[in-house]
Amino acid sequence: MPKKDERKEIPKEEREVKEPTTTRITKARFWWAVLYPENMLSDWEDKIGDIVQLPFCYCVHDKSKDTKSEHRKTHIHLILAFPNTTTYKHALSVFDLLSAADKKAVNTCEAVINIRNTYDYLIHDTDTCKKKGKELYPKTDRICGNTFDIGAYEQVGAKEKLDMCKELCDLILDNGLTNFADFYFLVMQLYEDSNYFECLKANSGFFERLTKANYQKWQVQQQMVRETDFVGDYGHTSEGLRPKKCVTEDGRQKPKKK
Repeated sequence: MPKKDERKEIPKEEREVKEPTTTRITKARFWWAVLYPENMLSDWEDKIGDIVQLPFCYCVHDKSKDTKSEHRKTHIHLILAFPNTTTYKHALSVFDLLSAADKKAVNTCEAVINIRNTYDYLIHDTDTCKKKGKELYPKTDRICGNTFDIGAYEQVGAKEKLDMCKELCDLILDNGLTNFADFYFLVMQLYEDSNYFECLKANSGFFERLTKANYQKWQVQQQMVRETDFVGDYGHTSEGLRPKKCVTEDGRQKPKKK
């Protein structure tokens, strides 16, 4: 039996971001997580760029307070930008590279729905943070590296649009979707990134033709099944198809009883 992960777990009460019971968004390009420095590599700040090998942005929260105005344990909010959409499992494994030996600095990560909002949250500069009276960190505390470019990420480029389009095409084919309504419903369930809806809307005609092609393919398969069943109930003779009860084992038509 595989050994149980013996690395130090982060106490539940110390987690700032609630660990999701289910991962609703299965794939995303941007992911973020909360890490605790006592469980991280001692020189992570100097080596983070070489370790994650991805554009990153983080802020160390050492002045945050809880609802009782008590000092919250120091933690780090970190965003990673992947070149393409990736899975929760892969994203979490990259965050985990920052963990010290025999320790676990991160238990979960979350898909970024809006990169600007998450970027601003790093320093508590969102409307919600302001309403809750959270500590506002100076912009200089927000550390970015490996060419992290918030301006570029806010604009979906041509390549990203093509990647989204292909991903949605694969969604239709992999799930055998045969009508556009089911396709729309699945996209709304799986993707909260509004860019996917924009892609669906801009290419709705193309996606509808693909679902129709799936339906036509299904019709052909059903017809082949019916024909196979029909031939299976009949036998071939020199005069064509005859019911099996009228055909001998060697395929000849049985003589009629006088």
